Amino acid sequence: YRVRGSGVPPAPSVTIEARTSRTRRELAFAILVAGLVGYVALSYEIVWFRAFSIATNTSPAFALVLGAYLAGIANGSLRVRRLFGAPLTQGEASFAVSAALLLASVLGFVLLPLAAYGAATAIGYFYPMLLMIFAQTTITGMIFPIVCHYGITPDGRAGARLSWVYLANILGSVAGTLVTGFVLMNEMSIGAISAFLGVFGAGIAVFVAVGGGLPRRRWRAIAALGIVACATMPMASGPLFRGFYDRLLANNLVERGSDFIETVENRSGVITVDSRLHVYGNGLYDGIIAIDLMKDENLLIRPFSLSLFHPDPEKVLMIGLATGAWAQVIASHPQVKHLTIVEINPGYLQIMRHYPAVASLLDNPKVEIVIDDGRRWLNRHPERKFDAIIQNTTWYYRPNVTNLLSREYLRLSAAHLRKGGIIMYNTTGSLRVQRTGCASFPGMRELNAMVVSPAPISLDPDRLRRTLIDYRVNGRPVLDIADARQRERLEQIVASLAPPPPGQPRPDQVMEDCGGILARSAGMPIVTDDNMGEEWSALLTTDPLMQRLHRLAAF
Repeated sequence: YRVRGSGVPPAPSVTIEARTSRTRRELAFAILVAGLVGYVALSYEIVWFRAFSIATNTSPAFALVLGAYLAGIANGSLRVRRLFGAPLTQGEASFAVSAALLLASVLGFVLLPLAAYGAATAIGYFYPMLLMIFAQTTITGMIFPIVCHYGITPDGRAGARLSWVYLANILGSVAGTLVTGFVLMNEMSIGAISAFLGVFGAGIAVFVAVGGGLPRRRWRAIAALGIVACATMPMASGPLFRGFYDRLLANNLVERGSDFIETVENRSGVITVDSRLHVYGNGLYDGIIAIDLMKDENLLIRPFSLSLFHPDPEKVLMIGLATGAWAQVIASHPQVKHLTIVEINPGYLQIMRHYPAVASLLDNPKVEIVIDDGRRWLNRHPERKFDAIIQNTTWYYRPNVTNLLSREYLRLSAAHLRKGGIIMYNTTGSLRVQRTGCASFPGMRELNAMVVSPAPISLDPDRLRRTLIDYRVNGRPVLDIADARQRERLEQIVASLAPPPPGQPRPDQVMEDCGGILARSAGMPIVTDDNMGEEWSALLTTDPLMQRLHRLAAF
């Protein structure tokens, strides 16, 4: 293949070498961009899911966010096909990718503040947020096909090259899950993370524009807009995200008219405290940071009544710490010698330090606090046995709550009881949860809490009275019997917890044995790990627009 008489290799051999080099550069470009975009995209999904799940507090939240996310990706990939009628030049591909990245970064940054502002109005957050997720991921979904179309040469190795681009995108997505979900969320607020992702995405857009072979006019325009976005988003994050959770939860089950005075965010969730010292874990009421048997807004009568059911509760396990009020009551019990608390979110300890009513619990030598998942801890410590296992279980319809309410969980807990031990847990008013307790072990309902045990439970009102008289929290009596009003309150408590008549259905405000509960709940299925209880029974209509649509549908 030589030019006749020249003795010099022809131009085609040089062109092949140059083409191979260009193919490698284009593939490297595709791999790098696919990985970076994967990181940003999955990071946004994690942040959006947190906000949406806190606002809805139901199990379908993840499926709804994921559905909107995937639908947007699919729509974007479909819409961009018109660009592929002819080969893309480097400049065309770089412009399309950088422009899409820049637009997606700005929309991703403002998405959550816009959703929160909508939540505080008649518009609501539910549909606007899902639509904005769909719109943002539609733009993001355009990037991967463009990158593949430009960066992968259509020859015999196209499939192998595509696999490398896919691998980069997957690795970037995994990095987004790990870095953002486990590291950034433990160190930064949701506003700071949104600003970081916005800046990171805009920075990638500038990088692609500058190094992508665009005409000078175009790359300068993209670079200028990207730099402005990178400078603006960190400064705007403070004003945009100030009061974010107040607005997002404006129509949720939050006390109206009370702003949040403290917020703790970490990878385990979001804890907020309002001006009335009401604590909300991931958007729903956890309790009040107060210990007062006279007013008793917290229904602390339940943990205070431990002596009614057990004669000598020396060793107690508590699953869940929350506000610390229940734990402070149990730790202060005159007969309790050791209290083990298993809490999944260390943020509650940070909150408790600031409030004297519960702060002393953190330094109480009788108290051992373990940061872990309660069920996992029980499985990993089969040797630990207790006189009582107590939990102020969260609302029965929340995601993952089945792990603490199912028949299987009750049996696991019972395996950790000493002889005569009891399990006391909040049912938050669910008759189905109460039926599950009675179907698992003998016991009774105390207000909205169940008390069950493998062994017969003998109630002793006189023992309860003596214990309440001896009770001291932070060195002060919980009821001063020298005061006539408090002495009357003592007798009122003891009378309200009188043993229930056997087998008789009774209202929530009084005691009821399992005979009455089983009669009232006849035909209802029990909660198991398989059926997930009432987690998927209904979507809470805390969104104002959804509420109006439900009212219209009722006609």
